[in-house]
Amino acid sequence: MERRTVAVTLEKIYEVAIRNYGMELLAGEKGIYRLADWVHVVEETDYIKFLKGRELIITTGISRPDEEELFLFAQKVYEANASGLVINIGKYIPKVPERVLDFCREHDFPVFTIPWEVHLVEFNRELCNLIYKSEREYDNLDTAVRKAIFQTEGSQEYQMTFSKEGITKETKVRLIQCYFSSADVKKEEKKVYDMTQFYYLFSQYCQQILSERGRKYVVFHAGFYVTIVLFGAEAGDDTWVIERIRKFLVSQEKAAQSFFAVSDADTRISNLAEKYRNLSKICHWMPRGERDVCYEERMGMWRLLLAIPDDTILQKYEERVLGELKRVDAETGSAYCRILEAYLNENGNIQEVAAQSFLHRNTITYHLKKIAEITGRNLSSAQDRMELYLAFQIQKILE
Repeated sequence: MERRTVAVTLEKIYEVAIRNYGMELLAGEKGIYRLADWVHVVEETDYIKFLKGRELIITTGISRPDEEELFLFAQKVYEANASGLVINIGKYIPKVPERVLDFCREHDFPVFTIPWEVHLVEFNRELCNLIYKSEREYDNLDTAVRKAIFQTEGSQEYQMTFSKEGITKETKVRLIQCYFSSADVKKEEKKVYDMTQFYYLFSQYCQQILSERGRKYVVFHAGFYVTIVLFGAEAGDDTWVIERIRKFLVSQEKAAQSFFAVSDADTRISNLAEKYRNLSKICHWMPRGERDVCYEERMGMWRLLLAIPDDTILQKYEERVLGELKRVDAETGSAYCRILEAYLNENGNIQEVAAQSFLHRNTITYHLKKIAEITGRNLSSAQDRMELYLAFQIQKILE
């Protein structure tokens, strides 16, 4: 079952805490868009190793009034991937040492203070409720997106959720589909666990960068795909997101090969199912191509083929055009389909096809005559060549 953890940004927490608890942000302003899953009071350095990441840590300093110990504490909290540090100023820590602030500035790690008079129980309860509310709102939006994609008949129900979130029929939406090749996953048994952990970390990272962008979003994982649904998308959002994701993937040595497909500017909540299906097909084809990023609006004839919702229409066309040639190959061990595809891809350059096939050009010419006889096609006819080429493209989609 997919693990879904959605958090609230430190910026939202700060907006509430500055008003109700006198919180101050002393350093790490650039990290204000970090996500926090929970709020914890931690006093002992040994407890830090139990953190899972994305916690907002609070300390009173009762166990470390010494400046050096507080610095080491802040360093370890940062290394544990916590979201930020809140220091309860007063009895044990009268002032945050400059050394701690310098460290937090250097690493864009937010460090806050709250007055000693603040009741930490109330502070924790309000912030945890804020996180819970954010999770609930996200879950509602996540459910609405999944229903719009996978259960299109219940449109009225999910339309109400979109409306509550300010998402209308006119809201610009962008889908970014991330596909991870299974090739690396099958190398070792333990890779199954490794990839499960990878998907979890990847989804968390996507949530973080999208929060920085200030967009409403949903990120979900299905099969080898992670899909990002970006609401209110603007020009350049998709490029920025993909660039950031690539940096993350470089840091993950065990990540499988990745491919990205991006929906066009006409994407709306009304056609999410269609766009999701199209991007899934594009992603599945991409490992056979030479690109690792494909934009739907730049797909040429593929865009027309992907728009056909019923695959049986494509199957019948491909069978009618290439079926007999495929059967001859299967029965005799010939390579007519491969030779014909190379011939079409090389615009009829027999010399190039011969070089690719490691055959003499006269042999290729003979094979092409046999191909023409079997298919009943005139390979000198632009229309026949176009239909044959189209059949090969359909074959790739159907694979």
